[in-house]
Amino acid sequence: MQVIAQSPITADLVTDRSFVSPGGEIKLVIEITNPADSGITVERYGGGGYGVNHRQPGPSAKLNIIDGCGQALCPVDASQGFPLPPGSSAQFYWYALSVASDAPAGHVYRVSSMSLKLTGPEFRSINDVHLQRDFVAIVAPDGQGDGATLNALDTTNPKAGSANINATLALNYPDTVRAGRHVEVSGTLHNHGDEPIVGYFILGSDRHLGSHVNAYRQISCRFKCLYHGQFPLEQGESIDVLFRQLYYEDDFLFAGNLNIMGPHAIVTDRLGRNAYVYADDIDINVTHTASNPTPAVYPAIPAREPLVLSTSSDSPSGHVVLDPNTGKHWLPLSVSQGMSFSQVVAETRAGGRFEGYSIASSEEVKTLFLNHNHASQLDYPDYALFGGHRDLHGVTGTLLGLVGETLVDAHAGGTTRYGQGMVADVPEPGGQTVIMGVRQQNNTGSVFGMSGSFSLGSFYFTQYDGMGTWLVKSPARTGTGQALHSKDEVDFRYGQLFIASVDVAGQTYQVSLRVIDKHDLTLELVSIVDEFSREPAAIYDVQSLILQIPRLGYFVFPDDTVYFDVEMVLVPGTDPMQFRVISAVDSPALPI
Repeated sequence: MQVIAQSPITADLVTDRSFVSPGGEIKLVIEITNPADSGITVERYGGGGYGVNHRQPGPSAKLNIIDGCGQALCPVDASQGFPLPPGSSAQFYWYALSVASDAPAGHVYRVSSMSLKLTGPEFRSINDVHLQRDFVAIVAPDGQGDGATLNALDTTNPKAGSANINATLALNYPDTVRAGRHVEVSGTLHNHGDEPIVGYFILGSDRHLGSHVNAYRQISCRFKCLYHGQFPLEQGESIDVLFRQLYYEDDFLFAGNLNIMGPHAIVTDRLGRNAYVYADDIDINVTHTASNPTPAVYPAIPAREPLVLSTSSDSPSGHVVLDPNTGKHWLPLSVSQGMSFSQVVAETRAGGRFEGYSIASSEEVKTLFLNHNHASQLDYPDYALFGGHRDLHGVTGTLLGLVGETLVDAHAGGTTRYGQGMVADVPEPGGQTVIMGVRQQNNTGSVFGMSGSFSLGSFYFTQYDGMGTWLVKSPARTGTGQALHSKDEVDFRYGQLFIASVDVAGQTYQVSLRVIDKHDLTLELVSIVDEFSREPAAIYDVQSLILQIPRLGYFVFPDDTVYFDVEMVLVPGTDPMQFRVISAVDSPALPI
């Protein structure tokens, strides 16, 4: 079920232009209108957003929240306010714009891109409402000035209104599970309307109830499940999604239930306005054969060998980190600190400083993290790696001692140590690159200040001072191994990525496909990007390019990255293109 008004709810400023005296203050008043045929009651205000643009250099102004009425949004008329049933409207004080006392006459302040988050019944979000107009104020003595100058300022908000997305989210999960078993919730997002779903995509939920709320750790599908290459989603198109992975963590097994209330997808339209697509509530019955709780049994820590820092003539720093569990060599992050992604790629070419190395994938770096943790005998679940915890304080510190730190000068000598590096994954639209990092907090003033964390995400700026790149050299591959004849020989997973590099006419492209049928090993094209610029590649003969792949590529497994020699054939009439793997030969690493 999607919470969407039949006629859109609107919001606007009562006054969008004003003069303000130096040291003065203006209260911004907004009016929210719920049309008679909206079909929904606005129950409450859930927050808002805005942007501030100083059109001329000069002293700043502050936006202060107007509170003191005991509500999140103060009504102008105390007898009005939330809830707003269909056919009603009300005015509210929102923010107060306070101007510096030394603000020069003629200085212009603009508060733009204002939007409201509103909720309907059962705490479910209504599509974000963007105000019809921006607010502008001109500094003038005694708050008086030329009205023609003020009225000439354009206050149009290009995002005015709300997203008109008509979509459904259907989820699949077992109705009943045994206590101690993990649960996966998948589903399908389908776009039924004329408005395409563009870019931004997050899966969330509102509330969790039941006796097993604390028994299961819920891992939401964040960055790694943004489904690159599958947006925009046009009318009639759909994608399969992974909503949650739930891992049983209680020390005892017992019967009960688990309810996830308000599962939803947050999507955007072409103007970047958020819409909320709700699925039915998740209700799982947890069974246990014994009448009383019994102790849970957890798997043993995987056996791993410690990482080793050794000297190497092919490293600019003279050192490499060897992972004996995979045979891979890693360059310290410091050797590439401050370099852009394109600069690093150029140095991996023949004759470059990093020749023989390549930019690692996020799964390769994750495997490095896990191997280090397991070798340290840390009893910490793999799936919670990116959560951050006091238990990670020790292992993050020892790993930083191996891979190095990328501190900026301002942080040197502080209580925080960190190493951040870019990886080869393609970022979501608008992102610059994908980064993974290690962080250790050393604030001895608080027990919570002694912690560690691993991170995976992306960034939207081009400042590389505190960032390196994860550079890896894989050992030679034999090319000999057992051909895979059935799904039972390898634990392929739905959505699992296969990534390969293809050279065409001196240009190198990175091709990403995902497993959509693990029984027949069918792959669907996700993206083709220029390996140097990370931009989508302008390829006219995609089929010929992909069919050149039978070189080494890698499947991204949950706990490792495994290389294969593959041969594929095109599945006729498929769009996006699908390819069936007819031969896949595992290429194991040579012993070091």
